[in-house]
Amino acid sequence: FNHSGIFYTETKTLFGTFAPGDYEFGRTGIQSFACKKRPPGYPVGIEDNNYIHLDYHGGLGLSNMMLTHYFYSLDEGTLVMNMPFIKNTITFFHQHYPLRDRNGKILFFPTQALETYWCPLPLGEECVTNDMPQISGLYTVLERLLLLPAHLTTPQDRTEWRHLLTILPPLPKNANNTLLLAAEKHGTIRHNAETPELYTTHPFQLYSVAEQQWNKKDITIAQNSFKANPASTYNKAWDQGIMNAALLGLVSTVEWLMLDRVKQGPPAGYRWEGFGKTGEGEPFIEYYSNVNSALQWMLAQTEMQTNKNRVALFPSWPCNWDVDTKLHVGQQTMVRIIYKSGKLVEWSVTPETRQKDFAWVRCVKNPPSPAPWR
Repeated sequence: FNHSGIFYTETKTLFGTFAPGDYEFGRTGIQSFACKKRPPGYPVGIEDNNYIHLDYHGGLGLSNMMLTHYFYSLDEGTLVMNMPFIKNTITFFHQHYPLRDRNGKILFFPTQALETYWCPLPLGEECVTNDMPQISGLYTVLERLLLLPAHLTTPQDRTEWRHLLTILPPLPKNANNTLLLAAEKHGTIRHNAETPELYTTHPFQLYSVAEQQWNKKDITIAQNSFKANPASTYNKAWDQGIMNAALLGLVSTVEWLMLDRVKQGPPAGYRWEGFGKTGEGEPFIEYYSNVNSALQWMLAQTEMQTNKNRVALFPSWPCNWDVDTKLHVGQQTMVRIIYKSGKLVEWSVTPETRQKDFAWVRCVKNPPSPAPWR
């Protein structure tokens, strides 16, 4: 693209290049999705797979995971090793979109909203402007970078990150600010069943019960957006509705999504219960990975908008479910919970200095003082 930075597409090989079947290097005489010949004159660096060809939010997702690892572990060595990836991902977005709107904000164009809204090249009516996954990802990653200790960044980095925050467009919303949108502008054809507007919840957690509890964030717009999109409760393969429901405190919804998922056995021909059913190829690990994440967020969520890493307990836990658990939360902290027959039997936090950073959201009205850790 003749500029600095790195980008991370949905499908890459283990050694970092495009997946051949999506870039389509082309093999004469073979007609299949995986090996069809790349069109003459197709832009270099863009995959010839319309479902993913202009989607670059993956680098922001991975950067956010790297930052989460630091805020949980406080492992500066690993963060220092990961910082070149994060910084160059930010540089890519700063330089890749030169267009500005009349207010001086970045115009993310051409882009796409996941696999749901996209346009083929050459650009036409179906093209997308200002997609939610990239914008919400940049807000989260930039704000979390600015929360890092000063000695892990440079003044020049922080100046660039603050400037980039000032020229990001607002999150796409409808006219009366009651719903989040997949993008500011997109075509009418839905090519897949996804919820790009809810990338504000997972993975980027601008809206969550923890943010509502500790930072007074109104998450109604995200809850309404979940309810407005039928794809929110799709519950197969990689569908992330179960995680969004957990993060947004939609208790009855996440309860039935969880029960529906765990009652499914492995696909035909597999004995290990950790492989889930999917229409995209088996064995499939994401199916139960999403269950694992949702289950933990039903029990505990760590807020991400400050560096205090405060925790909301039972943000979406059904009060008639028993649980005995130990969980890692932010800042090298663990919480132990024993809850049975609608009562909190015992809970403890280590280190004890972190007890003030915990709040019970539901089910437990008058918690006893935490017991000594065991």
